Amino acid sequence: MVRTGGRTVFTVISIPPGLSSADHERAVATSPPFTEADEEYPAMLERTGWEITDHIDLSTEFIGSTRRMLEEEEAHADELRALHGEADEETVADRHTGTRFAAARTVRRDGGPIAENLEIPP
Repeated sequence: MVRTGGRTVFTVISIPPGLSSADHERAVATSPPFTEADEEYPAMLERTGWEITDHIDLSTEFIGSTRRMLEEEEAHADELRALHGEADEETVADRHTGTRFAAARTVRRDGGPIAENLEIPP
């Protein structure tokens, strides 16, 4: 629940504007569900009464974190396969692809916008 005047941080993975058609299609294909949106998240938030007070691009940190996770998954691949089965290999492959696209800046990980809700709409 957010009260009038409350603050929140919206963290999202989004597809940046201005990509080529091919890069956009690849970004959609390798991103989590609901990454593709008809408008950018800050515009959606402002339309619903939120005021954006800050915006932080966490793409570099996201790439580093994902790479560390992949290194650990590869180091423990046999144990993970025994625990999760062969289906886990597809998930790991998807993370590799997603990390490459994040590094190429075809997807963006935002740690904001940080927003204040000035007034709760009726």
